[in-house]
Parts: sequence; structure tokens; C-alpha cells
Amino acid sequence: MHQTICQKCGASNQTNAIVCSKCGTRLAHQERSVGARMVKSGLLRSIISAPGRLIKWAFKKIKTTLLALFFLLVLGGGFLYFLLFVPLSWGDYPMPQPIQKDDKEIVN
Repeated sequence: MHQTICQKCGASNQTNAIVCSKCGTRLAHQERSVGARMVKSGLLRSIISAPGRLIKWAFKKIKTTLLALFFLLVLGGGFLYFLLFVPLSWGDYPMPQPIQKDDKEIVN
């Protein structure tokens, strides 16, 4: 069982004691303080690590956004290249001619 130590005389007291059983001094329950409860629950550690987690989260979001933007630029650039420059080179190749009815080589 946990005991509370008197800060004046050093006597051990019961956990729920308000005053020391030996000297009568009011006991300071350190385990009941706000800071002690924050440390015990892990809230203090969470508060301290919050800026680092925020920076990590923001970096991840920025990285994902930049990768998506890069992918869209590459895809859009390829699409624009196809639309702008490929039709210009189509004139270099002869277009297929319709089949003539009297062309014996093709008919056979």
C-alpha cells in the first residue's frame, strides 16, 4: 500500500491522511498535484511532443502535395506535347490511299 511521507518529520502516514499522525502537520500529497497527474497520465509528454508531431504531419502533407503536383505536371506536359507537336509530324508520313478496283495485286 502506498504511504504518504510527512515533509516535516518524515513519518509515514496512510495514503488518504490529511495531517501527519506524529506531528500534526498538514500533509502535501504530491501524487494529487496537477503536475503529477499530468506526468502519470502521459499528457505532459504529449504536450511536449506536439510541436514535433505537427511539423512531421505538415512535412508529410507538403511532400504528398508536391509529389501529386509533380505527377500532374509530367502527365499534363506529356499530354500537351502530344497535342502540340505530334500532329505537326503527321504530314511527313504518306496517308493511305483508297483501294482501286482495278488493282490486281491488292485484290488477290
